[in-house]
Amino acid sequence: FFTGASAAAMNWLTSAKQFGRLAKFRAAQSISTAGIQLGAAVLCGGRVVALVAGGVCGLLLPLLLLVKPVVALSRSVRPGALSIARVWSCAAAHRRFPLFVVPYGYIGVLRERGLIMLLGIYATTRDIGLYSLALRLAYVPVTLISAAVSPIVYQRAAQDYGRDDLAFFIHKVLRTLVIAATPIFVIVAWYARDVFAMFLGKRWIDAGVYATILAGPASTQLCAGVLDRMMDIIGKQHAALILESVYTAVALAAFVLGLTFLKSVFLTIALFAVVTMAYHVAWILTVYLLFRFPCRDLLAVAATFLSLAAATVAVLWSVRTICSP
Repeated sequence: FFTGASAAAMNWLTSAKQFGRLAKFRAAQSISTAGIQLGAAVLCGGRVVALVAGGVCGLLLPLLLLVKPVVALSRSVRPGALSIARVWSCAAAHRRFPLFVVPYGYIGVLRERGLIMLLGIYATTRDIGLYSLALRLAYVPVTLISAAVSPIVYQRAAQDYGRDDLAFFIHKVLRTLVIAATPIFVIVAWYARDVFAMFLGKRWIDAGVYATILAGPASTQLCAGVLDRMMDIIGKQHAALILESVYTAVALAAFVLGLTFLKSVFLTIALFAVVTMAYHVAWILTVYLLFRFPCRDLLAVAATFLSLAAATVAVLWSVRTICSP
């Protein structure tokens, strides 16, 4: 219920272009969830109930921040706009949305939980812990940035769909993200092993290796996440469902293949990273094709990404060579 209420409120704020308030709400959700979980874990002696209670309270408390703005927005709604007949008409017009988006969400959860279950079957609980920690830390900045930028892109794309300047706007957003984030991802990947060992202890070095591997898909997720809801605008949810289904099947197969035949968690995660990066590229390319954006813009973004990554690696390699001791 709290998740659904949050989604409804965020959609309303996005439609009303209340992006500042929306960003504060998303930040409050993340901070309150983590803070309450940590506090409850200390008080409850690390029991699982602390994670559950922290997750629920972390969803509930930020909703209180939206009561006043949502009530204010509701007063501007035209009389009759929320009548049963109007709501039923909208539901009928957009019936494809839940028809495809609901299974899309379930398939995503199936993949995430399925990968953890496969690790539990074929590997050890230690591997699960290392992988989960590396995955969370590698994707935290990506999630925050995508959560802040995605509503703006979605609102602008829905408003300007069919206009020539929309392609330029999307290209500018992707290029800016690539320029700002690529060197950071490369540096994180380069030093992840040392950082994990320094701050968490040597027993977490392997998690640093996993984070190095996952930095690649995290970097491509940054651009794909910003375009996450673009297909909803043109009613192509079935395309998103197909991509998600294929990705889930291939990702699970990659884990089974790596854990059973390669018998290496490192190689399994590397294989999964390649599959994930291919999925992100396919997602971005599909959006460009469906919206008929010029693909040369996408090639320019890819060239910028590869150039910056290569330049950053060259600098880091030079520094390590000169300052080896």
